[in-house]
Amino acid sequence: MDRCYIFPHVPKCGGTSLLHHLQNSELNVLLDYEAWTGPMAIEKNRMCENVDFSQYDLIYGHFPIDRYESPNYGYIALVRDPIERCISNYTFHRDLSISEPDGKDFYNRLGKWIARGELSFIEYLHIAPDMTAVYSHFMKYWSRRRFDLIGTTANYGTFLNRLSELLGVKFENTIQERKCSTSITLTPEDRIMARELLAVEYKWYDEFIKSAV
Repeated sequence: MDRCYIFPHVPKCGGTSLLHHLQNSELNVLLDYEAWTGPMAIEKNRMCENVDFSQYDLIYGHFPIDRYESPNYGYIALVRDPIERCISNYTFHRDLSISEPDGKDFYNRLGKWIARGELSFIEYLHIAPDMTAVYSHFMKYWSRRRFDLIGTTANYGTFLNRLSELLGVKFENTIQERKCSTSITLTPEDRIMARELLAVEYKWYDEFIKSAV
């Protein structure tokens, strides 16, 4: 390839399966999972200023996209409907608290409440502020026009084919990668409330996916 591509791995958007593909490819991939929000992210962003990463084919991981902002780079995004993405996080934190019962961090405590049936999805959105601003943190609400490729988890197979073409590496789709189902059901009223809580994310998302494959 003749340029480096920047591809933030937004949590709960099919990125873990894609990470496996990238690690087993012949691409020169820089993995960056060092802080995506807060003071540590600000410091990491500062450290990356004016550094030339053009020797890499792709930079991938949990990072804010503006960490690698340059006209010399191309940009890729894979996103998911905000409510479905948050539901996946909700069940992830529930399951994490079960698999790591001694965990003490904020989301592990929320997960314990979820597992005990003490925290509904709507309540979770009210008290888990990062969950209602995920695309703000990772994508900085950049315009879709800045991206060479945009995909959605709903059309993961098509996105993977286009990504293969863009990077010049064949990625095989599998049933395991089609993780779009959820283990909870929202009432119509819950969906209305959730969309209101995620209104800012949806305003960006609905415009952004107009260029999705």
